[in-house]
Amino acid sequence: MSPPRRNRWRTWHRRAGLTAALLMASVAVTGLLLNHEADLELARQPVESRLLQNWYGIDAPLPTHTWQTGDRWLSWLDGRLYLDRRPITGEYPLPPDGAVPLAGMGMVLVAFPDALLFLSAEGEVVDRLGRLEGVPTPIDRLGRDHRGRAVLESRGLRLAADEMLERWHPIAGDTPVVWSRTRPLPPSLAEAVQSDYRASHLTLHRLVLDIHTGRILGGGGVLLMDLGALLLLLLAASGVWGWSRTRRRRMASRTTTVPLPEEG
Repeated sequence: MSPPRRNRWRTWHRRAGLTAALLMASVAVTGLLLNHEADLELARQPVESRLLQNWYGIDAPLPTHTWQTGDRWLSWLDGRLYLDRRPITGEYPLPPDGAVPLAGMGMVLVAFPDALLFLSAEGEVVDRLGRLEGVPTPIDRLGRDHRGRAVLESRGLRLAADEMLERWHPIAGDTPVVWSRTRPLPPSLAEAVQSDYRASHLTLHRLVLDIHTGRILGGGGVLLMDLGALLLLLLAASGVWGWSRTRRRRMASRTTTVPLPEEG
């Protein structure tokens, strides 16, 4: 091989090696993380970076199912339930029908069409009661009367709960009741709920996996990772070829003809 061609080959080899090294380093690091994803709990770690959320096109609608319960706020957004800023454990495919504070108990009572949910002041689910526990269903509305008792309306019938919320008794239809109604969520709480909603749709596991496969850059990223793999294969093949060529050249130099001595 002539010197100019040899120099071009070496330059290409160095550049290809650097490109492949950078891409394969990304694959190696993310591969190690994915190999230990259970220990690292990657699937449970939300990515709160707004820049990355925007990169993925993740947006959150404005919460419209929101209720004020005393000095607390309950909100529902696309299957997720929040008490103030805190997400409530569980899945809630349907929005609640209302929420009221439970005087003297420090809890919030949330009404769904088929059940009542009891939340502690810390946002923990204390209990869930439905028809089997004696709660009249379907629940159309939830509120409180002038005595502070929880009142629900089911199929046009109004029922008030006892002090322990174990039994429900019919009350007169003209009994004054303050029904739970939706109210606009304060802007700071709305922003916090939307931020948590966006973060719940982008976990660290998804981010690491997309970097590993190149999908974070779309179809072009996948092709880029494919190019890195091909470059690595070409470098390996060229290394074997170069080693074989050098070895043959060295063996040839060792097999030189030894001259015979002259007869005197």
